[in-house]
Amino acid sequence: MSVNLTAETSWTFFTTTLTTAFDLFVPFWEQDPSTKKCASYKHYPAKIRKIMNRNLASWHTLRRQPSNVQLKCNCRQIQPESKQALKGYELDR
Repeated sequence: MSVNLTAETSWTFFTTTLTTAFDLFVPFWEQDPSTKKCASYKHYPAKIRKIMNRNLASWHTLRRQPSNVQLKCNCRQIQPESKQALKGYELDR
């Protein structure tokens, strides 16, 4: 009797083994949609969101072009402004 293993049979055996292991050892938990809460999401005012979005956009463009000196300066100017605005909002609350 000979066993002829192909890539497809090996992959099928591998995936069934993984699926069985997941079913046996990974806990399954279902959340009731009516009790779902979004407590960790912070709702900032429009002014803060605008500053944070500008900060994020400048960081993304700097990541794409790290040698651009003008983008570096722009990012360095926006970062303290966004930190100060966020800190001021958190202190005022």
